[in-house]
Amino acid sequence: MCSSLKKMALISMFIGLSILFFVGDQISKMLAETYLSSQDIPILQDLFRFHLSYNSNLALSLPFPLWAQISLSLALLIGMGIYFFWLHPVRTFPEILAVSLILGGALGNLMDRILQGKVVDFIAVWKFPVFNLADTWIFLGVSFFLLREIFWKK
Repeated sequence: MCSSLKKMALISMFIGLSILFFVGDQISKMLAETYLSSQDIPILQDLFRFHLSYNSNLALSLPFPLWAQISLSLALLIGMGIYFFWLHPVRTFPEILAVSLILGGALGNLMDRILQGKVVDFIAVWKFPVFNLADTWIFLGVSFFLLREIFWKK
């Protein structure tokens, strides 16, 4: 009984955090489109600024047709679900957090692609491609897993 309660708590935490990251991404994109449509907002001169941009390509602006982008995104989400919930179930809060970051970010960008055919980007750092919070969530989630594999896995 205790094991099933713990499992339900982890699932609830996963769903709640994923929704939180998804909604945070969507709100940030709405704010970017509202307030950055006419001007950039420099934060640290040329190092960091808010700059509205639209990416109709895949990550890092790799050109793929929209149907391929959506298909690839869905395939990756399904593969991630199979891996993290069937082959290697997540059991700890850091794992739940990492998977929630990845899922929330992936769903945020997928929603943009499905509804608009492009992703709203607004964070410009030095000479890197412009990105958004969803990209940041995905990067952090993957980084947590890599760090876990390198330093903490026994």
